[in-house]
Amino acid sequence: MYYVVYSPEEELKDFVLAAVTLVVSFILIYMPVMLWSPGAIIILAYVIAGVLSGFLLHELAHRMTARRLGYIAFFRAWKLGLALSLISALIIAMLEMAGIPFPIFFLAPGAVYIYPGPMTPLKTPREVANDEFLIASAGPLTNIAIAAVAYALSLIPNIFLMLLIYVAQINAMLAVFNLLPIPMFDGLKVFKTNPGAWIALFIVAGVLLLLTLHF
Repeated sequence: MYYVVYSPEEELKDFVLAAVTLVVSFILIYMPVMLWSPGAIIILAYVIAGVLSGFLLHELAHRMTARRLGYIAFFRAWKLGLALSLISALIIAMLEMAGIPFPIFFLAPGAVYIYPGPMTPLKTPREVANDEFLIASAGPLTNIAIAAVAYALSLIPNIFLMLLIYVAQINAMLAVFNLLPIPMFDGLKVFKTNPGAWIALFIVAGVLLLLTLHF
């Protein structure tokens, strides 16, 4: 029997802390663009919209999928990861302002922690592996869906064109980053449980990122 003590209030605080840190990190990354733009305030709003939609829906997708499969799940911020995210964003901003493009960044705000639920110990190893795939892929798949819809809508002339582009670009970035097959990332879990699906998701996310970066 597992007893997990973590209140909704604590989870909300962690969500807010991680969201604010990610917003600041992306503002730093986009700072060179905003400094030379007369519409810096508008770009700032677009960046915030992109980050919040990408981060919050990504983590909620993990949590909702895990809970629907019978697990106990909640989000916890990773303090060291948040600090490293800020440092990484600051370095990127400084390099870009010096005219040195640096597309690699580090973002690790936290994760949805998952524990066995009342009935999950009865699941077979195959069912557990399938659950791991569904839970791990839910976040990146959400980012891909948001990026794809936003990009498709941006192809239609409308007053929200730039907002859609920023939302698509940031969500594509988050999808590609989270799908990297390295420890602690969604990508490794997806790759281990379903390599074919990982390849498909990574290609789609990469194509979306390339498309949005050309705007």
